[in-house]
Amino acid sequence: MKSFISSTVMALVPLGALWPPGNISQASQAVQSQQANSQLPERMLLANAADDRFYQQAKKELREDWYVIYRIVDKMARANGLDESPWRIRIVPLDVFNATASELNVLTFYNGLLDQLHGDYDALACIIGHEMAHHTKNHIAFGEANLKTRRAQLQAEAEAAVVAEVNAAQEQQQNNAILGTILGGVFGTQSGTIGGTLNDIMRSSSADQQRQLQQRVQQIYAEKERQFLQEAIAQNHSQEYEADAVGYTYAVTAGFKPEGCQRAMNVMNRLSGSQSPSLTHPSTPDRMARLQALRQQTPPAALAQQGRAQLARSPRPLRYGISRDRVSLRVESRFGSQNIDDRLR
Repeated sequence: MKSFISSTVMALVPLGALWPPGNISQASQAVQSQQANSQLPERMLLANAADDRFYQQAKKELREDWYVIYRIVDKMARANGLDESPWRIRIVPLDVFNATASELNVLTFYNGLLDQLHGDYDALACIIGHEMAHHTKNHIAFGEANLKTRRAQLQAEAEAAVVAEVNAAQEQQQNNAILGTILGGVFGTQSGTIGGTLNDIMRSSSADQQRQLQQRVQQIYAEKERQFLQEAIAQNHSQEYEADAVGYTYAVTAGFKPEGCQRAMNVMNRLSGSQSPSLTHPSTPDRMARLQALRQQTPPAALAQQGRAQLARSPRPLRYGISRDRVSLRVESRFGSQNIDDRLR
């Protein structure tokens, strides 16, 4: 699971409790003015009217937070060509300023974050883009697979290293100065067949030798784990920088203002511990500086123009529905947004 700030325990509630109509704020984006509409072909006018009715119905059916996030994901997916597969939205009722990306295209937002950014759709879009980027850049699958298997591999590597050391000592039939210091000199004169596994060597060793073998395995494992941790931190930070940059691009391409990213970071910068890098995230000031540099390198107007062209190719709203897990809102892909009766005519 990748997060905007740090990993937290997810406490989910059934979407059914959040689905019925509630007090909906004016969260939808402004529709085109009547003057602008008058310049459009009749076919486009009819499509816009149908789309507007669709969004108005969504506003009635969804609670405010769900509707706002749906609208942002819908537009961002279509503007960036990210609508070939569905997205799932979860909201966690905890007062935590965080958002996470997990599983397959799942975007999770915590009440604390939604409260702090309430009404600032540009800032929220930047965070949504960040979490979407974790998925599109395959950070989730790579990270989870790495964590699940790497420690077992380190243990196997440590045991193999000890076996190699013991075999080398037996083959030379003399104490190597380094091995004598590390292993207590007990294997330099040990007799037996070279080869086998660590368990084979343990069975032919005394209790004192077994203890020294185990200590040596732990020593090698600890050094390998230290190196792995350094690599993991570097990888995590690299992925966060990438998600910041790609998420910024997604948001601005979809027409959201680039200042929103800076405002989101400003809020996070006031959180405890954000001034220093952690195991999973770079320091917030460093992330802010990189985003500012990116804004100067990539003109927002050029990105927004690309987004408008993409939206013209994918103009219809993506449909939505309750996911089968009953705790998330599914934003359909452009293929899933097709009506089966229309598709089979």
